[in-house]
Amino acid sequence: MPDSLEEPDFRRLVASARWGDDHAWRVLVEHWTPRLFAFLHSRCRDPELSEELVQDVFVKVAQRLADYDERGRFSSWIMLITINRLRDEMRRRSRHARPVENETLGALAGSTQADAEGGPAAEESRRALDGALRSLSDAERELLHLRHAVGLSFSDISELLREPRGTLLARHHRVLGKLRVVLAPHDPKNPQEPNGPADEEGGRA
Repeated sequence: MPDSLEEPDFRRLVASARWGDDHAWRVLVEHWTPRLFAFLHSRCRDPELSEELVQDVFVKVAQRLADYDERGRFSSWIMLITINRLRDEMRRRSRHARPVENETLGALAGSTQADAEGGPAAEESRRALDGALRSLSDAERELLHLRHAVGLSFSDISELLREPRGTLLARHHRVLGKLRVVLAPHDPKNPQEPNGPADEEGGRA
């Protein structure tokens, strides 16, 4: 399986899967399973439930492949199914997902100098980042997670959240600014688009 897939690849794979191509379906599942699990686990903090929901999502995707409009972005489509499935489950269980950002935390902290060196400095840096993330609004945390842990482009996030791409770019810049202020005493280089796809101005759309 290729290391990275783009929207044209998804459209090609979906078209093949519609005709019963098991290999195309397997590539889609292998690509999206870790991304969907990371997102779900960050919201509900329950690995077993996350695995169950990922399976449910792929069942729904398989059932709805014939309805998928190839003019839309597959990334946004599958993430919308995932978010709706999580919300349904949370309502059914009459409890709320707890917005803990382990995957986002790991993605943002992974490239800091302190983490690279390990030891007490790494733990202190991680605690500082954890506190900074928890001080953000739900919308800010969701944007960081979709961008850095799930790996969606700003165009994908814009379509998924139904917000203008420019608004999301400005929010993302503002949030990273907040994190830089908090982390400056621990690592003056952190964070600068760590472990995420290149910005669309200089990378893929």
